[in-house]
Amino acid sequence: MKKNRKYPIVILLGISFTVFQILSCKKENKIKIDPIITWSNPTDITFGTPLSDKQLNATSNTKGSFNYNPGLGSVLEVGENQILNCVFIPEDKEAFNTLQKTVSINVLAETTVFDADGNEYFIIEIGDQKWLSENLKTTRFNDGTSIPLVTERTKWEQLSTPGYCWYNNEINHKETYGALYNYYAVASGNLAPIGWRVATADDWNELISFCGGSLIAGGCLKEYGTSLWINPNLGATDQFGFSSRPGGWRWSYPAGFNLLGSDGFWWSSTATKDGAFCIHMEYDSPVINLSISAERYGLSVRCIKE
Repeated sequence: MKKNRKYPIVILLGISFTVFQILSCKKENKIKIDPIITWSNPTDITFGTPLSDKQLNATSNTKGSFNYNPGLGSVLEVGENQILNCVFIPEDKEAFNTLQKTVSINVLAETTVFDADGNEYFIIEIGDQKWLSENLKTTRFNDGTSIPLVTERTKWEQLSTPGYCWYNNEINHKETYGALYNYYAVASGNLAPIGWRVATADDWNELISFCGGSLIAGGCLKEYGTSLWINPNLGATDQFGFSSRPGGWRWSYPAGFNLLGSDGFWWSSTATKDGAFCIHMEYDSPVINLSISAERYGLSVRCIKE
């Protein structure tokens, strides 16, 4: 009888095909898992704070990359429970899924600000403007460099560079009235805290208009009472908490200082061919005056939000 020698070949082929099918099914049915993403709701931030790795700090139990939205450096508007989103893309895409996670953050309205010395100022909102609620008292520019303290009268008069002083060269006036600066310090562009600036003449005019015009705005802005302003401090209501105080000025009078308690003077950052615009308020009038002062005068400074 003639033997059929094809059977072993057929059987081997069948076994090989079956093994291939099993391996293929196992490969096709491999289950990917979700990575473990750890990301908690960040602590509250104040308006103007850009998002950083303090907020965008998700981690995973496997290697990969995070894509954030909004991204690093974004500045969010004021509001509660604002959504931060990230998408995690794993390096091992055969073992792990791409995964999305969200958290929420509260962005609070800014209520205080610090200057380069660390002095803290409350912020007040008047109309569409935000102002510091007291006179500037920093001894350093916002880049950290020192502003020269000039006490001697003739040296002050000869300055053509930035300088500051305390009224009557007495530092005990710092907390009550702030510092007196010459216009060269204002013109540096670095006097105000970062994100703020010395108010321009237009800024002051907008404030005056909101307070009812120059004939009454001085009263609206002056600190109420006669503990600092000389009696009668006419028209003073301090309606919006601006609390302007009579810090006087410095120039070439016998002692170099004058008018503490009766008058307040504030620089604007707006220059003219004869000096720069300044604001003047008096104890015996509700009027506010916009005039021009020489650059070497020592006047108070108020800052406004950029």
